[in-house]
Amino acid sequence: MSANQPPLPSGSDSAASTQAARWQIGTLTYTRPGLQSLFFWLLCGDFAMNIRGNAIGPMALSYLQMHHASDALAGFLTNSLPCVILILLAPLLSMMSDRLRGPRGRRIPFILLGAPFATFAPVGFVFAPMIGRGIDILMGSHSPGYHTCVIIVFSFFLLIFDVANGFIGMGYGGLINDVVPHSVMGRFNGLFRAVSLLAGVIFSYYLMDSVETHPSWLIAGTTLLYGVCISLLCFRVKEGSYPPPPPRQPSPLADLSLFFRECYSKPYYLLMFSTLCITILAFIPVGTFSQYYAKSVGLSMQDYGRYMALTYACSFCFAYFLGSIADRIHPLPTSIVCMILYAATAFWSGFYARDSVTFSVAFVMHGVVSGFFLSASASMPQRLMPREKFAQFSTASAVFATPFWIIFPPIVGMVLDRTGHNYRYTFLISGTLATAAALSLLLLYRQFNRLGGTRNYQAPT
Repeated sequence: MSANQPPLPSGSDSAASTQAARWQIGTLTYTRPGLQSLFFWLLCGDFAMNIRGNAIGPMALSYLQMHHASDALAGFLTNSLPCVILILLAPLLSMMSDRLRGPRGRRIPFILLGAPFATFAPVGFVFAPMIGRGIDILMGSHSPGYHTCVIIVFSFFLLIFDVANGFIGMGYGGLINDVVPHSVMGRFNGLFRAVSLLAGVIFSYYLMDSVETHPSWLIAGTTLLYGVCISLLCFRVKEGSYPPPPPRQPSPLADLSLFFRECYSKPYYLLMFSTLCITILAFIPVGTFSQYYAKSVGLSMQDYGRYMALTYACSFCFAYFLGSIADRIHPLPTSIVCMILYAATAFWSGFYARDSVTFSVAFVMHGVVSGFFLSASASMPQRLMPREKFAQFSTASAVFATPFWIIFPPIVGMVLDRTGHNYRYTFLISGTLATAAALSLLLLYRQFNRLGGTRNYQAPT
């Protein structure tokens, strides 16, 4: 590209590419400024989603505990409910997205459809106590009680939020796979993790105490930021052209039959899906109940937020570095090392985290080492699944894991309820699952090498 030529936009077609273009995926070709622009807008959207997600998770747990919900119910509403929605909607949505050929592409329309509902549903959380009190008064003697009414109202808005997030998450994950060149996918995911961690640092250090003191202002601010950033992302990122879609099936039932046949008929993909499932399950016990754990050992929410900010800051420093290693080596071997390290960390924590000091050490180690794994493995699905049907296969992986995600948090919650809320068990359960995940990753790596390894791998079709 000559000095007086303007840089290509982030989504210019290959027909408009110049000799200086260096990165390509499908019909999209990027110069360095174009790639930087693409990364900027995708990461802006991710930052807004993470700030908003960091606000809603703790606020949901705080509301539920305030209104006397059990640990099992809290685990179901915050972890299992999104999985129920996923298994009901995602298979057909993913196939619709893979096949869509519209003026806005095949991923962005789904983000645009879900964004308004995901933006404004959290506003309902703020008004749940007021609406719940009104329902309690109207029902009179037939009311199940004020707290139960609030939980029901809160769950209704949470349901809307989770459905909208299903559209956005499926579209956003597919968009990254379609527009980010796979040669830099690990580095992008390293930056992706870094931005997520930066959002976590900002929220945990400056805003965590607002979960209980100023929830209305917190929701208003994060909602505004989210709406602006998602809108800009959708109009600044351009998808390329896609090959003609496969023939449509005669009915939704036939679509579902094809989905299950293509995704679950090969042992290799079943191994892949089960491995990805176990790796996520390993982090759920500590991730779900660490807020309650902190309170049980006398740690204030402000200190808890600061320790969380420290974990994010430490992981931030390693995110891009680990993504670069994943590009140069492969996500699988780097993920195996990180998972073994996490298993050792979780077992130490389960035996020794008994007071506020040892819990703080364990909590920081959990956050940092789990962050290592998430940064190292972030590009694994894009590197292992078929590109043209990425949304379908990534959804199949999530659907495979959904029954476990649905039942597992409430089971952990019931274990904690029966042990008198002994939250050290969360680390011991995580350590056991991390050991199983490391073994499963080793088996997957063996099959990956049989299919060509890092140089000649071809996803089975």
